[in-house]
Amino acid sequence: MTKGRGSSSATKPKPRIPYWIAATLAMVRIELSAAERFYDSVEDHYDRERKKLEKEEKKHPPRYWKEDVGFGQTREDWLIEEAQEIRGFRTFNRQLGVLTAYGTLEWFLYDIFRKAQYFKLLSNPKIAGKKSLDFKSYVQWLDREVGVNLKEPPRRYRELIKLHAIRNAVAHNAGRVTSENERHLKQYGFERHNFIELERDYFSHASELVRKTCERVGRRYSVFLRKKGALK
Repeated sequence: MTKGRGSSSATKPKPRIPYWIAATLAMVRIELSAAERFYDSVEDHYDRERKKLEKEEKKHPPRYWKEDVGFGQTREDWLIEEAQEIRGFRTFNRQLGVLTAYGTLEWFLYDIFRKAQYFKLLSNPKIAGKKSLDFKSYVQWLDREVGVNLKEPPRRYRELIKLHAIRNAVAHNAGRVTSENERHLKQYGFERHNFIELERDYFSHASELVRKTCERVGRRYSVFLRKKGALK
């Protein structure tokens, strides 16, 4: 049954997104999609390598691995080194995933901020002359001027803050929890002097978080531009 014109349940049409914002969002999706494929292929590769190593270990009795092969090393030492190398590459892949996910979000926020500068839509003189903002300043700008509050819903914002904290640890401390960044990471179970260990599925979660955040901001940004008369 067709709803009456005055019905409160009638669906409101979504505002049309300008082509350049749509193109920017398309780039976000392409970047994340390509990163996801690369990430999964690397994870699958090192899973196969780990299983091959485990299979090789089971093929021989313990005494075989304890044999000295020269230079004070045993076959077991070689086995341990190879296993550590596999874990190291896997850790690097997961850290790279974090950098890619957050970097995509940061690039998107930077792009729309610079567009607002181009259209002379920044009402706050303290940020109008800046080339870029930090994450918290982007959040404040979006809330106060664009009309999108990234702190709502709180659960999603907490996930953004977590991604930001992990990204900073990876980018500035090679993924290690230090006395300087511990206060941002301890709440997630990461302890000082340890390297951040991430589960395989964290990147897919972070990627989806970034994608949805960018799409939400893009829709509201379009409304903001129309209200300001920047779109004809």
